[in-house]
Amino acid sequence: MIEISENSKDIGFIGPKTYFYHPYPQKIIQITGGGGIDLKKAKTFQRGYQEEENGQYNDSVDIDYVGGSCVLVKTEVLDDVGLLDERFFMYWEDTDWSYRGYKKGYRSVYQPESIIWHKHGASSKPYFELYYLSRNRVFFMKKNANTGEYRSFLFHFFTRVFWLDIWYYLIHLKDLKKVSCYLRGLKDGFKLKV
Repeated sequence: MIEISENSKDIGFIGPKTYFYHPYPQKIIQITGGGGIDLKKAKTFQRGYQEEENGQYNDSVDIDYVGGSCVLVKTEVLDDVGLLDERFFMYWEDTDWSYRGYKKGYRSVYQPESIIWHKHGASSKPYFELYYLSRNRVFFMKKNANTGEYRSFLFHFFTRVFWLDIWYYLIHLKDLKKVSCYLRGLKDGFKLKV
């Protein structure tokens, strides 16, 4: 990761190949550096998620964001872009950081020769996770999307995603607590000031 960071001044964030810690020793990919961002739908995509390793991600490529389980950032990038925005607390903070770097001209890059095993989800519980994922998705869009992207997100979200999510938590899972966490997260995300 250090080698690739020194190859170009415009590289700001570098991420490794990350495997799920379980089922060790089988190599199941969690993320290959990071992934893509769709600002019109407020979605992120993890490259290689849940794929079995067979060498399909062995090339270094540019990505939209570097996943937060392992990130190498140059000191000069920290000075220019700043630290992680602590208002996120968890989830979407890594995406926001990389995106802020992108807006200042820094690339995010995947380095496949660096490898880690990550205990995915070890630091959060399902209701806690759902609250912050809901909240921070909205906050990320308020903070980073332009007017057209934000309107597109709102239209897509409230005509499709919101109702599917509510149906899933309420009808499929029959979990009122998840509905409550989801709605509270959305409400707090819209209330957060940029």
